[in-house]
Amino acid sequence: ASTSLMAGGYQVRLQGARQTGMGLTGTALKSGASDIFYNPGSLSFLGKKFELNLGGNAIISKISFRDLESDYTAKTDNPVSPPFFVYGAGKITDKLVMGLGVYTPYGSKTVWPDDWKGRYLIQNIGLRAYYLQPTLSYQLSDKFGIGAGFVYMYGKADIQKALPYNDATANLSGSATAMGFNLGLFFKATDKINLGINYRSKIDVELTEGDATFDIPTSISSILPTNNKFSASLPMPANLDFGVSIQATDKLLLSLELNWVMWGVYDTLTFTFKEKGELLNSKNPRLYSDSFIPRLGIEYNASQKLTLRAGAYYDKTPTNK
Repeated sequence: ASTSLMAGGYQVRLQGARQTGMGLTGTALKSGASDIFYNPGSLSFLGKKFELNLGGNAIISKISFRDLESDYTAKTDNPVSPPFFVYGAGKITDKLVMGLGVYTPYGSKTVWPDDWKGRYLIQNIGLRAYYLQPTLSYQLSDKFGIGAGFVYMYGKADIQKALPYNDATANLSGSATAMGFNLGLFFKATDKINLGINYRSKIDVELTEGDATFDIPTSISSILPTNNKFSASLPMPANLDFGVSIQATDKLLLSLELNWVMWGVYDTLTFTFKEKGELLNSKNPRLYSDSFIPRLGIEYNASQKLTLRAGAYYDKTPTNK
């Protein structure tokens, strides 16, 4: 269980039970099949002939808006977000491991009141991204492992916003597929110290021929079509992670990590409509900045049947506001 103040973007790093318990660290850990996400290089040190790892989380998010020039406030009524992961990995030889992961590293939904002050910018927005990652990992020596995974992504977005025409609304829905990769290196520096590096590539989600439906008064139907098509682009930023794990005692394991999330690619959210383009097209500046997230994880083996874990990290918002 964990309690968090979420200030980051729309990335969800809850992709393994052990790693979540240790502050979302995992780049320098040997955690079995869940290394498919955190570091394919350490997957080559799989301790079993075959391993299956699956789980999920329930994210309960609340957002409040306060106008700095008045006493106006608004709060979201967001549904529970259920990110999940499924990993399977098996040894082909003593040094070569093959795995397959299905996980959801991006996604959330935000629901604002119908009459809130920013309804002309956004009313409701939902994003879902499903990753399928076949992976190979090879142990070059007793100390060094490398791994790579091909990523196939399916994404879907749903957006609702109000229009300044007598309670008119716009409903946008679209889906897309894209590809990327995941690379990892793992090094056993000593019997007590492990090092890891992992890079997950940026994936650009290009929505084309999305469905746009407008609920509008009859009086403006001649200037605004009720059914339209739109295109938009949303980046899933690249991640570069550096980690070190230290076996401080026989029972105590420390995990230190620095994550570089390359949010700077999210500069503008642009909607381009097929019909009446000049009237509807919009550019919404985002101007995100890269974030650097330090993390600390602790694992203590209290007994053969009880392992205690704790972690902390600081994730500064990538927005410039």
